[in-house]
Parts: sequence; structure tokens; C-alpha cells
Amino acid sequence: MLPSAIKAFSALVALSGLAHAFPGVRDDPSPEVGPPANYGIVPIEWDIPTDPAAPDGATVELTGTIQEVVAKMDQDYPGWNESFHQHMRWTPPSDNTSAVNIGSANYDVDKLVCTERWEDMCFRQHIEDGIYYLMNLPAQAKPKNGPGPGNCGRVSCSWGDAIYWCNDNKEDKELNSWDALGIAAFKIWRECQYAPLELCGGQVFYKDNWNVIVKKDNC
Repeated sequence: MLPSAIKAFSALVALSGLAHAFPGVRDDPSPEVGPPANYGIVPIEWDIPTDPAAPDGATVELTGTIQEVVAKMDQDYPGWNESFHQHMRWTPPSDNTSAVNIGSANYDVDKLVCTERWEDMCFRQHIEDGIYYLMNLPAQAKPKNGPGPGNCGRVSCSWGDAIYWCNDNKEDKELNSWDALGIAAFKIWRECQYAPLELCGGQVFYKDNWNVIVKKDNC
């Protein structure tokens, strides 16, 4: 369950009514935008520290969504999830106007597409779960995705709402850290919200040919 700070932050942003305010937002879905089913889906691999208090220490490699990985770590290393929360390095900022620039791995956005036409919008509170974990994974961890274009992995799925990372390069793609994906999902969470404001969905494209999708899914 997410800390109360995130729930309070959700309420703050919802009350602000900030939607479609990010520069470059497009409400019309472009041809390359579509459900992840149109792409090739591959499993995501994670290198997770066995002790969240020692992120530079021993790691194990797991496959799945972040929720599946956390459940496995808590099973194999009892108390792992509690320790993870105690040693988190990121919490929701109080200034929601600058929140999209947080994190250690900023990349240049090409465009952000918000669309209601997918008919599979997400509950924002479910997407928060994935954002929280992505932003707090060890800074030295580097997510990798296989060659594309259209090579996607489901990094988070909570209560039927998912975050996908897609590589459109013809070669493997490695990011500086997992919080790059957390920031991308946060942009959609904040800027692509719909009435009622508890819903969100969209796709953010980056100039070095990768993108992140927030949409409904079967978990």
C-alpha cells in the first residue's frame, strides 16, 4: 500500500485541475499511438539489491513487473518491501508544477500524446504504485530493452492498470536509471488526466527513440 504522502499528493493535484498543460500535448492520437498489443511484448529483467539498505551490494536478477518482483523479493527476503520503503530516496514533491523535472535521469521529450479514444483509461492511484517503485529503485540500476522498433516491456501492472516501456531503436536501449521511466509515467499521470480526474492515459515519446505508455491492461 502506498504511503499517505502519495495519496495526499494525488488529492492536491486533482484539486488543482491541471490537465493538458504540458507544452506540446496533443489530444489527437497520431498514427504511431496505439495499445501495446500492436507492439512486440518482451519480459523486463531487473537487477534488484537483496538489501535495500545496501543498494551497492549483492543483487538478484528477476523477470516480470515491478509488483511481481517486489512480491518475489519479499518472499525470498522477508521484510524486503518494508526496508525498501524505509530507505526510499524519492517522495512526491509539494510543488506539482516542477514535479515533472524530478529524478536523476532526465531525457528530452519529443511529444506527449493524451488521448481518451483508447477507451481503456487508468485509475491514477494505481499508476502511482508503479511510479513510486520506479523512482525509488537504486540509482545505479540501468534498465535495458531489446532492439525495436516497437519492442515493449510491461514494467508495472497494478489492479489492471499498466506502464509500458517501448524501444523504437534498431539496437538495444539502456537508460541511465529506472527513474527515467518513473518520470515518463509521472508526466502522463499529471498531464493526461480526464474527468473525473481520477483517470489518466497516454504516451510520451523521447527524442532518442523510446517511449512510455500508460493504459489499461490485464494484470
